[in-house]
Amino acid sequence: MKPKLLIVGRTRFTFPLGETLERRFDALSAELEWRQMGTGRSSDPRFALAPPFPLRRLDGLAFYLALPFRVARELRRFRPDAVLAQGLQETALVLLARALARLPTKVIADVHGDWRAPTRLYGSRARRLLDPPADALARIGL
Repeated sequence: MKPKLLIVGRTRFTFPLGETLERRFDALSAELEWRQMGTGRSSDPRFALAPPFPLRRLDGLAFYLALPFRVARELRRFRPDAVLAQGLQETALVLLARALARLPTKVIADVHGDWRAPTRLYGSRARRLLDPPADALARIGL
């Protein structure tokens, strides 16, 4: 029996997947039973995707507010051995989901570079208003 991994991130998936992503998921499938969370539309049961929010400007907010509940549902349904979270903010929300699901699933934080970057490097300058709460959430994820 292969280990189970739940991958959590904000990635927007479009299908069919590109060649690079196909190779990535083929390699994962050789070693793991996996499920990917993100946004998009797919009939592939390995993808637990949130559909895009009707108001595009609120898509990110809606995704993150629902994430702990969606992850808790996947933890109960899929019963992974571990969760790989894309960043520290996501890791904190996965820890909340784990508490909601009342399961001892291991959580792995996947951090590349500066963990404060999501609100500082991407999007409009208005995102800087999110720096304090995003940083506080990231510290929980640490």
